[in-house]
Order: sequence, then structure tokens, then C-alpha cells
Amino acid sequence: MKYVLVVDLGATNLRLAIVNDRHEIVKKVKCGVDRNKDIAFNIYSEYQKIDGEYFIEGIVVAVAGSINFKDNIIRDLPNLKIKDYDLYNALYKLFKKDITIINDASLAALGEYSLHKEEEVFEYITISSGIGGALVYKGKLFEGNNGFEQEIGRIEINGELFENLCSGNALKNRLLKENIDEEYPSTALISLKENYQKVVNEWLDDLSIGIASIIKIINPSMLVFGGGLGIYVDYFKKRLVDRLYKKLPFDIVNDLKIVKSKYQDDSALIGGSYLIFQDN
Repeated sequence: MKYVLVVDLGATNLRLAIVNDRHEIVKKVKCGVDRNKDIAFNIYSEYQKIDGEYFIEGIVVAVAGSINFKDNIIRDLPNLKIKDYDLYNALYKLFKKDITIINDASLAALGEYSLHKEEEVFEYITISSGIGGALVYKGKLFEGNNGFEQEIGRIEINGELFENLCSGNALKNRLLKENIDEEYPSTALISLKENYQKVVNEWLDDLSIGIASIIKIINPSMLVFGGGLGIYVDYFKKRLVDRLYKKLPFDIVNDLKIVKSKYQDDSALIGGSYLIFQDN
């Protein structure tokens, strides 16, 4: 059996897992991102906690930002306020292994797609501290010219970035403006309180504009929602779909499947195995 080390570097948490060629997680560790440490050293330090009897074929790192693939440089990690970082060489000096760096939504999309291989136009959308997306088209992860594809959080809606209007942080800020202080904005999606639902409905108005724009461009057969807020899609799906019917042709919305992530926090970890051992 073969193994790969998969790293999911988020804005808040760092997850590492050893995953086999059957796409099964055999060891996993999670910690907070230490912003006082170099990212590569942070990853290497956590790897020591799960290193052992497994020989890893290589390393896949998922990052919440865009990558300049031509120069193998992370262009930016907005939530960590990092730009032009050479993570590849920093990690290679520590591990001496083959390294692949990829957008986290792209890797999560592959993980979720492994459960829906019948879908020819498969879109994954993550809503958490930011918003990201990835497209799997006829079994292949769609890649743009140089790592800036599917940056859906940067779509502009009335002069504002989509993720500044509709991410988890954005929903939390909307709640605070109404004097609603919740640690987790997902609470508002679940609550039946009128003041909570007023905020959620305004959030959904903007969310539906962004989602409709994505559908107009790629016409997916399936949308999978992941991320800390996206996994609550069942609580807002009906209201989102009602809004989409007003913006798109009836048959386009009617044929669209909208589901929540099955792997949730492990989507990118499973996706790393699928990327390396896709034929298994």
C-alpha cells in the first residue's frame, strides 16, 4: 500500500494526515496556525507527531489562496496576510520529498468528486472565513492559465467582493450590526428568531447573486457546499433555490443538485490522496 502526506493549511487551523492509496486516512493531527512560526517549520513540527511506520510517496499541501504555478510561488494567502511565499523550497529543504501545492478548494473538490464521479460538471463551493470554489469538468480538475481560476470569492457584487458580503466572517459582521453577538455565525442559520432570520435573508440575497453568476458561467450539474458555514446548506437551500429561480431559467435550477459536503473537514485530505492516486 502507498501513502501520501496531505496538509490542509487554513486561516485558523492546520491539518495533516497520512492517507493511503485507497483514499483512507490512517493518521491525522490538527492544531492552530502558529503565526509566529514559519509555515514550513510549523508543518514539519506537526508532521513529527504522526511520522512513524508509513513511508510517504510525497506531500500535497492545500492552501487558502492563489498560486503562481509557473514560478511555484504562493501568490497570496489573504487570511494569513502572506504574499509571494516560496513554500515549495522551504518544505523541500525539510522533507526532501516530491511536493505539490494546490488551492484548498481545488483539493476539497477532488475529495468530494470522488463520491460523485457520474457528474460531468461538478462545482465545489466553500464558505468559511472566506469563499472559494473549484470545478471538476468531465473527471478533470479545471486549471486556469496560472493558478487564478475559480477565485469566486473575489467576484464583485455592487462594488464589494463576494466573500466580503457572504463569507462566515461577513455574516458575523452583519449580525453584529444588528447587535447580535454570536461566536459562530452558523447559529443564525439554525435559529428561528425573527431578528436572526432578517439578517440571514439579506445575506441570502447577496449569496444568490454570486451563486447565480457562477451558474451562468459553468452551468454545473451539481453544487457541493463545504466549509464551516457551507455545510449548513440544508438550513438555507430552499430559500437560496427560490432566489435562483428568479435569476435563472427554470430548467437550469430544476436540474441542479445542491448538496452538502460528505467529508466536511476531511475533504481536502481525501482529495490529496485522490490527486496522487487517482487511478486507484
